[in-house]
Amino acid sequence: MCTTFGVVTERFGSPWPRPGLSKHKNSALVFPMAGIYDQAARYRLVLTSEAREAIEATFADYARMMDMLDEIAAAKGIGANLVALHGHAYDPLRKATRLPSRLVTLGLRDRVAYRAASTPRLPLDDRLVNVRDAATLSLGTALGRFTIPFEVTGYAAGWTHATPAQLVRTDNG
Repeated sequence: MCTTFGVVTERFGSPWPRPGLSKHKNSALVFPMAGIYDQAARYRLVLTSEAREAIEATFADYARMMDMLDEIAAAKGIGANLVALHGHAYDPLRKATRLPSRLVTLGLRDRVAYRAASTPRLPLDDRLVNVRDAATLSLGTALGRFTIPFEVTGYAAGWTHATPAQLVRTDNG
């Protein structure tokens, strides 16, 4: 079975003063840092073998990070205190994984939601993913940054997650 990846990004039906999709002067999407996403564009990434390897490595390192976070939280008696968890976990996580620093920071906040998610996914923000043009995006991974072609596969209901995009692993193409 072939595994493909999809990124859920753009924001529509915005509560900003002007309705609709906001764009930067250079036609790059502007991802707001918080808010409710009414609709999301779904992209299917067209992966080279190198990009697939990098994404697989990122998913593997992210899962390892989540296991480490659980171990550190249990060993230090840290419940939901993100400040304490960050203080104890950030440096060990950076040393033990190849994840971009921003993904480690987002992962600290994502720990509970990650465990509750039905499909593997990674939280992304505008530092980790950038839409370059109508057919390519740039994605930060455990093995570096890759420019990846994509196809828009449709739209879905939005979400209330704190990050404006998610990389979601799917098996249905």
